[in-house]
Amino acid sequence: MIGGLTPLATDLYLPVIPQLAKDLGTSVPHMQLTVSIFFVGFAFGQLVYGPLADAYGRKRTILIGAGIFFLSSVVASLSDTFSMFIISRGVQALGGAAGAVVINAIMRDLFSGIDFVKALTFTMLTITLAPLVAPTIGGFLSSYGWRVIFYLLALVAFIVWFTVLFGIKETLKPELAQSFKPKQVALNYLSVVKHKRALGALLAQTIHAAGMFAFISASPFVYIEVYGVSPKYYGVLFAVNVSFILLVTFLNSFLAQRIAILKLLKAGLIVGATGGILLLISAICEFNSVFSIVIPVVCYICVVGLIGSNSTTYILGFFHDKAGTASATIGTLRFGIGGLVGILLNLYPAKNAIPMAFTMCLCGILSNVCFYYFRNLALKEIKARHNS
Repeated sequence: MIGGLTPLATDLYLPVIPQLAKDLGTSVPHMQLTVSIFFVGFAFGQLVYGPLADAYGRKRTILIGAGIFFLSSVVASLSDTFSMFIISRGVQALGGAAGAVVINAIMRDLFSGIDFVKALTFTMLTITLAPLVAPTIGGFLSSYGWRVIFYLLALVAFIVWFTVLFGIKETLKPELAQSFKPKQVALNYLSVVKHKRALGALLAQTIHAAGMFAFISASPFVYIEVYGVSPKYYGVLFAVNVSFILLVTFLNSFLAQRIAILKLLKAGLIVGATGGILLLISAICEFNSVFSIVIPVVCYICVVGLIGSNSTTYILGFFHDKAGTASATIGTLRFGIGGLVGILLNLYPAKNAIPMAFTMCLCGILSNVCFYYFRNLALKEIKARHNS
């Protein structure tokens, strides 16, 4: 439920973006900026919540975030100007950031080894149910007006807050609590980004996810405006992507018991890059069918859960005592870069699918380059120390 807040907040209102733009007196590209603003706010919020969860506990952190999310959802539903709406979306993102940080930290508190891989995969599998149904529900709710969508988000946030208050126990052990002093917080973050093996996996996950966020930000325009897909059908096409994420993530829970997580991660990165290349070719050729875009997009998007769970498992394995901070680093880079990519895409209104396709292709290739570069760099340093 905690993990579902953010996917719901980002995906539920995608089909009504054209309707929102019309009602609030702005353009569709400007309204799509609210998706990117959400990602940026979500990213920076985690910088605070990570150390907060490591210092004062997971439960308090979730309660604060869910409360903020609830109030901002109510304000968003009452918005009558674009400025009011975009500010409420930014605050909503700050609230949703708490749950994203705490989920990984709780999993790290409770499980280790293959049990952690299975638990994290199951959690991510569960989280994918939210974006699976969100655009479809949003498409059907569009006939009742966009405000109904934010009433629903407020209701879900309230249920989460109430459930956490009475249904979740604190998992942070007192002896593992970290200092919340700015200097120590900075040193903790620095220790994460200076770890080269972790950094390679971190950048690989982040850059691949940036391609996914580019799709989320640009797909309403590409599917609805360029290819003439109806809002309801758009929700169905979006659900196809998440269905394959669901399938691949589910398979990962079994494969992780038989295949090393790094091998799975490498395979996922290769599949993602292949999808990006095929997507760019399709966009340049400008085939008439929307499925010329949908199929390579599915190829790129389907491995998001596989890459995310295996790289996160690998990264957090180096930081048992700073799980919240490491998780916040992952989330901040993942959503921060993803949000910035979305903003850049929407600053220059597109006429076709090429900008989205080029961005996803570039992200697919760079994710592989970063992973192997930093991994090989770390291995060389280890070999040099061994020889000396």
